Amino acid sequence: MFPVVPAIGQIFLTFVIGGMCAGGVVLNASHFPTLLAFLLSASLPMLFVFRGKARVTGSALGAMILVFAAALSVAGGHLNRIFTETMRLRFELNQANLLR
Repeated sequence: MFPVVPAIGQIFLTFVIGGMCAGGVVLNASHFPTLLAFLLSASLPMLFVFRGKARVTGSALGAMILVFAAALSVAGGHLNRIFTETMRLRFELNQANLLR
């Protein structure tokens, strides 16, 4: 997955993809399955690549990716619940205004 790059380059790429995943949480919070599909397809391959390496840096990066993906999944679920509740309340308000 990664070309032969020094560890610092791999760390940089990990943070870039992590930033993309964080942005994906905000953009896809309205549809949780889409959010999970993007988040998991972006982060899990990196997790397996890093965990397969015997170096300490690879193991640390793999653990960091796992924790980050789990935290983003929880945050995305929370944002999805807020979005869903907001839309439900807006529809109820519109319905109540139409009945006046």
